[in-house]
Amino acid sequence: MPHTNQLSATRHRLHGLSVWILLCGLLLPLAMPQALPSWAKSPQQTPQRPQNESDNPESRRERKAKRKLELAKQPLLETTIPLAKLKQDFQLFRQVLEQAHGGLYLHTTKTDFDSAFDRAYRSLTEPMKVREFSMLLAPLIDMAHCGHTSITISDKQLERFMKSGQLFPLPIIFLGGKSYVDHDKVDVPLGAEILSVNETPMAEILNKLLMLAPADGLSTTMKYRSLPIDFDLAYALAYGEPKQFKIAYRPFGSNRVQTKTIAAIPGKRTVALYDSRYSARKKSKKFGYQSIDEETGLLSVNTFEFGVRKKSKQKYKDFLQETFTALRGETGKKNLIIDLRKNEGGYPKNEMLLSAYLANKPFREMKNAKTITLQIPAKEHLDRKEFPPGIIRYVEKHLVADFEKTDSGIYQIRKEKNREFKPREAAYQGKIYVLISGTTHSGASSLCSLLREYSHVTFIGEETGGCSTAFTAGNLLVYNLPHSWCQLVIPVIRYETNLHGSKYPAHGGVVPDHAIQQTQKQFVEGTDPVLQFALQRVKESSKPSE
Repeated sequence: MPHTNQLSATRHRLHGLSVWILLCGLLLPLAMPQALPSWAKSPQQTPQRPQNESDNPESRRERKAKRKLELAKQPLLETTIPLAKLKQDFQLFRQVLEQAHGGLYLHTTKTDFDSAFDRAYRSLTEPMKVREFSMLLAPLIDMAHCGHTSITISDKQLERFMKSGQLFPLPIIFLGGKSYVDHDKVDVPLGAEILSVNETPMAEILNKLLMLAPADGLSTTMKYRSLPIDFDLAYALAYGEPKQFKIAYRPFGSNRVQTKTIAAIPGKRTVALYDSRYSARKKSKKFGYQSIDEETGLLSVNTFEFGVRKKSKQKYKDFLQETFTALRGETGKKNLIIDLRKNEGGYPKNEMLLSAYLANKPFREMKNAKTITLQIPAKEHLDRKEFPPGIIRYVEKHLVADFEKTDSGIYQIRKEKNREFKPREAAYQGKIYVLISGTTHSGASSLCSLLREYSHVTFIGEETGGCSTAFTAGNLLVYNLPHSWCQLVIPVIRYETNLHGSKYPAHGGVVPDHAIQQTQKQFVEGTDPVLQFALQRVKESSKPSE
């Protein structure tokens, strides 16, 4: 789920969603009993907010009034913070990362992190604007190489962006590392390559902004997929808010460079343009199945997050049962294409429900899970809006119940909490073709790691955004740095997938057997080369051998 490292929750928050949703969706997927995948249990229920004496109406009104006061005192990006307060924020920033993040050193050594922390702290020699401080923290977040770790700007700044921000006015898409206009009703033509913005080459802009985009491990496919979501906000954070943008571009099918100056627009408008972008013109359901021909079916699962309602989960469960029962029936298919290119993950049980229909041997969701602490540090700095009363006690209670200390001092998931599951009776037995992209992350990428070792499974597309061997997720702790009001999101559990310790690279995603990327021409024409390639492979494999 995840989005940009500096602005990862921004688009959700601009749409009025709370990080609390993330907490419900990723809360101890291996550790908590109600989050464990189990066919014997009812669909996973959202963790209920513990009831206590402070949950009465009067207390809620008091918290709401307090929140309003906090919002009023939050600084904007151009606010200058005194040096002493910057140092306090930085020390808290480092403390919670080192004491809570479950996989801080998964891709970067502690020695390198310590050096980077020390250099950044020494660079604090004078008062600094929130914007500058945020950009100082950004490289340290990027060093974690974690798609679930982020730092965002204050709610007050987000509201200002929405109402009166001067933001970049064009939705874009990245193809082959280059940026193209992703809308057919804006002032620059669809598919035009953007060469520069306000005289700065786009390649230089990307070098700066890609640092703000999330990615598990060292892969860049997820960065290029996630940056367009908040490109307008990332640009404003890194470059400020110009009143207009001079765009140099090359139209599709032309070698002639043209320029156009376009006025900046507020966040409400950029959200509307992004939602109506050309690449999203074909609205897709959360999941669906269609028969391609007598021998081939196409299963699309675009998310594993179906909200918290029992009805929604039961609909998904019934859909899988009906689909895979038909696939195994008399008119069953020899080939199944599974499209996970839009799937950023979600509720673990939903991932495991699908896994049980694809596995051909007993399996576990993860090979292992670890955490470095059972006690949440710096509780007084947790965001109280995102963490209702009692949630921390609830989290710590289950951490203690589900993890045990090892000789090395870290905590490992208890064996009984990481149970083994068997494939469903209706599990698919034919050839499987999995379509993947840099958006394929978290639970979707974990599913790919489970299937990677199967000889009858072929992967097509681009490297997954989620790491193939290990990643950090689980509980997402949300901290407010008290003076700059930067908001830090930290995952506390490190998961080792079924590929951990295998021959696959430890710092990248699941690599496709056949790397296929959409070209500029295919994008403008609306063709899908990844699906077309999969259909061609199916056709070739179905030919009788001579």
